Amino acid sequence: MALFPVNEIHTLLFTAASKAGVEQFDKRGFEILAKKIQEEIPRSEYGVLLSYRYLRESIYDSLMDSIQKGEDEIGFNPDYIDTLCQFAGYKSFNTFHEHFEKWQKELEALISEPARIAILFSPEEQKDAEEIRNIAELNKLECTMQVLQNKGEEVETLPHEVLFAIIVLGESLQLRSTLERTSKWVENISSPVFFFLSNPLIKDRLPPDWNSRPFLKPRDRHLFFSMIQMHTKKLLGKSFKAKEGGVSMHIQAQNIGTIFVGHNHIHTRFSAVEDIPLGKEGTSDH
Repeated sequence: MALFPVNEIHTLLFTAASKAGVEQFDKRGFEILAKKIQEEIPRSEYGVLLSYRYLRESIYDSLMDSIQKGEDEIGFNPDYIDTLCQFAGYKSFNTFHEHFEKWQKELEALISEPARIAILFSPEEQKDAEEIRNIAELNKLECTMQVLQNKGEEVETLPHEVLFAIIVLGESLQLRSTLERTSKWVENISSPVFFFLSNPLIKDRLPPDWNSRPFLKPRDRHLFFSMIQMHTKKLLGKSFKAKEGGVSMHIQAQNIGTIFVGHNHIHTRFSAVEDIPLGKEGTSDH
C-alpha cells in the first residue's frame, strides 16, 4: 500500500475516462472503461487486471470518500495505479505526476469562464484539429474551429473572449505563413495560447518568442483537457502549506477566509473538493 495525492488520482481517473470516451462516472461508464483497459492491457507488467469492480469500488468509491473527508492523500496498491497510468499513456505514476505538475503550473492563472476555446489550424492539420476538438467536447468545452486559409482574413472574426486557444502545427509547408496570419490575433487576446505539436522537431522552426509558449504533445491531450474540465467545473480547490519555525501546517481552504499570522511561506496546490459526472447532467448510478 502506498499513499497518493487525492487530487492527482482524481485527475488520473478523469484522464483515463477521457481516453476511453466515457462521459459519465456511472455503472455503464465504468463498464466501458474496464473493457477498454482490458482490451489495451489484458494483463499489465505488474500482473494485475483492472476490473469494473476494482475501478468503481476500490478506486472511485474510496476516492469520493477521501474527497468528502477533505483528505490530501489516499492509499492504493501501486501496481493498480501504475496500470491505470499505463492506459492513460504514462509509464508509471511517477511519469504521470511529472506531467500533471507541468500542466498544473501552466493552468494556475486560468480563469473559469468562458468554457469556450479556439482551435486554429491550416488545412493540412485538420485531422489533428478534429481529434483535439473531440477530446475537448467530451470534456464539456465549446470549440470554435477556424481553418487558416491563404489570405488569413478569417482570423479577424475569431472571438477574443476565449478560455484559451490552441494552434495546431504539423508538417505543413505553410507553417511560416500560418504563424504570420495568427500572430496579430494572438497578440490581441489576453487568454493563454498553447501549441499542439504532432512532431517535436517543428519547435525548432518557430520564431524565438513563440518558443517560450507551452507546447501540448499528443500524449498529454487527455490529461490536459481533463484538468481543464476539472478547473472549469471547480473540482480543483486550494490547499495551503505554511511553514513557521520549522513546523509544517496543512490548512484546507474551502469557501472560507484563511488568515496567516507571522512570517509564512505559502505554496499552493490543487485539491479536489467535490464530484461531478463526466458528461451530460442526469442521474448517476453511484
